[in-house]
Amino acid sequence: VGARYLVGGPNLPQRAAFEIVRELTGLGLPRRIPAGLATALAGLEELRAGLTGRAPLLTVGTVEILQRDWPLDSSLAQRELGYYITPLRVGVRRVLEQLGVLEPATPAQETSTPETRE
Repeated sequence: VGARYLVGGPNLPQRAAFEIVRELTGLGLPRRIPAGLATALAGLEELRAGLTGRAPLLTVGTVEILQRDWPLDSSLAQRELGYYITPLRVGVRRVLEQLGVLEPATPAQETSTPETRE
């Protein structure tokens, strides 16, 4: 009676999204710093945000999430529910378009990868 469905995206390392942003925009990858330092900086950012009312640039929760990869097996949801995983590159492109960083893609651009481009 019922089933538990895990739904996620492609099981890729966290860094993959940043690499796609770099490829699409030409921006550099975020600087890697030790987790302890990142947590301390995030705590300071949260304090600053509380004092100024502005959103923090980094949170302790974000640092915790970025320290791990969270693989999920969505195959049951795909098979039984028709769940569709949007390719990471397509999703990142759409977010960058919504943020105004990129112009809207043509259908061919949206699905192209470095391997399929000429």
